[in-house]
Amino acid sequence: ELDRTILEVRRSLDGYETYPAARAIMAFTDGLSNWYVRRSRARFWASAWTQDKADAYWTLYECLLNLARVTAPFTPFFSEVTWRNLAKPLPGAPSSVHLASFPEADEAKIDKQLLDDMAITREAVTLGLNARRVANLKVRQPLGLCELVVAGEDRRAGLERNRPLILEELNIKRLEFTERPEEYVSYEVLPNFKRLGPKFGAQVKAIRAALAAGDSAVFHAQLQEGCLKLDIEGKTVELSGEDVEVRLTPREGFSAAQGNNMVVVLSTEITPELRDEGWVREFIRVVQDLRKDQGLPYDARMAIELYTEDDALAEVIERFREFISGETLAVGMNRTKAAPEKAKTARIEDSEIMVRITAP
Repeated sequence: ELDRTILEVRRSLDGYETYPAARAIMAFTDGLSNWYVRRSRARFWASAWTQDKADAYWTLYECLLNLARVTAPFTPFFSEVTWRNLAKPLPGAPSSVHLASFPEADEAKIDKQLLDDMAITREAVTLGLNARRVANLKVRQPLGLCELVVAGEDRRAGLERNRPLILEELNIKRLEFTERPEEYVSYEVLPNFKRLGPKFGAQVKAIRAALAAGDSAVFHAQLQEGCLKLDIEGKTVELSGEDVEVRLTPREGFSAAQGNNMVVVLSTEITPELRDEGWVREFIRVVQDLRKDQGLPYDARMAIELYTEDDALAEVIERFREFISGETLAVGMNRTKAAPEKAKTARIEDSEIMVRITAP
């Protein structure tokens, strides 16, 4: 991704086009921060200095060092600070980023298949999160099923290769592909008159009638393959995705979101087992918020005291004791008979819980 970004920036600047260059830098920075770093937290925080941990840090270091050089013409002062902080250990490194050479891309390192796979995976995750938001379902609440409606075997294969990542990011138990989206959503394909008017003139009324009379699910499938074809007055008219507006409505028990390459459908049914896991994740969030409030290092051990009058909630927390301890680095967890002093009060669904963390 770094080499592709450098290549795009160089091509744009060689043509005196600063906006595409800046856009490429912004996209890379967003992916580095909100995807690579976030996804690599476990590697960064590993207790032992393993090869995997070293690889994670060296990759981040190389990205930041080259990012300082590639952004120097755009953000000269921030790039200078970044360079001076990072380049000190490098023998013979220029004292200023503005004395360093502009980075060169190694096109041999650009793995297009890998980049395409990750791009389609990130789109699936983004759409899945949008579907959660529409249904007001927090990511901490596990869900049972995600159905993907994808056009093209290449895209499907890329998603298959990253199946575990999608399951983790969306916090779902099962991921399936379907060729029958009508079981989960209904479509309505409407004309975009601003686009159709200048292109088709008097034929617009006939196009609108054909769209209203046809099968919207079939129209949507055609759009996923490239274009929508209509028979208008004995002639074939081709419409692109910009010529129409596709409205998607999930059926009861599901939430959905659509993008350029796929539709992501989530089951909104919360079984008792999924509910319990959601409670546990909410409890972990409360504990981790306490850690942050008290300024404890991320790797500090702790003891947890909790008080709640909800026996069902307390039973679930006890049942997941080992998992909670692993996630929070707790060396002990105890339900008290009275509210602990200086405890934090929180709500998990309709239940109140009071939590205190202390050094073991």
